[in-house]
Amino acid sequence: APSRLPERTFGFYDGVFSCLLIPIFLALLNLDTYLQDVKGNVKNIRISKAGKGRYYFEKLFSVFLVSFLIIYALQLLQFGIGWAVDRSTHPLLISTPIQVADIFVVIGIAARISLFYAIIVAFSFSISLYLERIPAAVYALPLVITFAAATFIQPMPYNLAFYYSNLNEDAMQPFYGFICILTGGCFLLVLKKVIRRDQLE
Repeated sequence: APSRLPERTFGFYDGVFSCLLIPIFLALLNLDTYLQDVKGNVKNIRISKAGKGRYYFEKLFSVFLVSFLIIYALQLLQFGIGWAVDRSTHPLLISTPIQVADIFVVIGIAARISLFYAIIVAFSFSISLYLERIPAAVYALPLVITFAAATFIQPMPYNLAFYYSNLNEDAMQPFYGFICILTGGCFLLVLKKVIRRDQLE
């Protein structure tokens, strides 16, 4: 990675914060969109108007997109602020101005981090479709999945998503495998819900 970028470009998303606060934040933000429809007795009305397939897959895409964009925007904001602070407090550490190639590096790695969290929340949403009777459990799902990924997958996917992993592209298989598995799980769980004949109650 170019030395012009601050050493801790995405340091704010490392360690405990990445494993704990971000999943909780995203869970509280928009994970319960389906359960809110159930609670408000509007689920069946919206299914009747849009159709089951469109209703469920639009919900899934909305949860994914909102999560992705929010984390992405926060990362770019943090990078901008962090870079400005580094320039003002340690001007000698950054010997040359930031270049277009550096911006592309930041954009790409930020997208990788955002994808990691967004797919976790989307997968959690897919599971939430089957938790109407225990809605409180939904909010713990992103946290549980993040911890499971960090515990059972080596190297840890959330570490591979970060800035330094750009130097180890040959070690990215666990990360991309994790993304593919959860993406497939999302579609299978939602599809199963769509084809159920007893959906309308």
